[in-house]
Amino acid sequence: MKKTFAVLLLVFIALSSALAVGTGFYVPDRPEYVTTDGSAYSDSEINAASKAYPVDTLLEVSNGEKTETVYINDIVEMPADREILLNRKGADAFGISDSGYEDLQVRVILSGKETEEEDPGWIKVKAGTFTSNSEALDLYNAIASSGLTPGAALEDGKISVYARYVPRYMENDVLTMLHDLGCTGVETMAEENPYL
Repeated sequence: MKKTFAVLLLVFIALSSALAVGTGFYVPDRPEYVTTDGSAYSDSEINAASKAYPVDTLLEVSNGEKTETVYINDIVEMPADREILLNRKGADAFGISDSGYEDLQVRVILSGKETEEEDPGWIKVKAGTFTSNSEALDLYNAIASSGLTPGAALEDGKISVYARYVPRYMENDVLTMLHDLGCTGVETMAEENPYL
């Protein structure tokens, strides 16, 4: 009886230290995708993105039949019911490639470093500042014609024109496009998440 109680207590302690976490998976939209920790997206080992766990966190993830160690190496936008998005290898390991969602048991093995300010994953780019309304409007329309979201603000008596709601991974492409439009001295800054 004492032995059975001790085993049940150990099982209870093990289960209580793990949390049921909404888990999905993601595949980048381009082959050269680089994760938040600076590594290329890869399926050689099980990695994941999260907004609940900081980058460099090691997790023990289990579905009751299989347990894997998962390294958090990315931060991406995700549905509200998910805290982790596995890479393809992780999705295959837990059989969620077809369903896209499972509640998995998660326990933190080693917590990563919390950043002082979370990168929202979006930027806005100040493309130029003008005293002339017509020059500001020309750039505003050129940004809109390029498929980006333009914005303008009156700052110190001048009109600043922005490319807004740019996903961080597109920063270099947008800077190149603005350079091709003749913009010099562009300035990037954090942008609010347009989906929150």
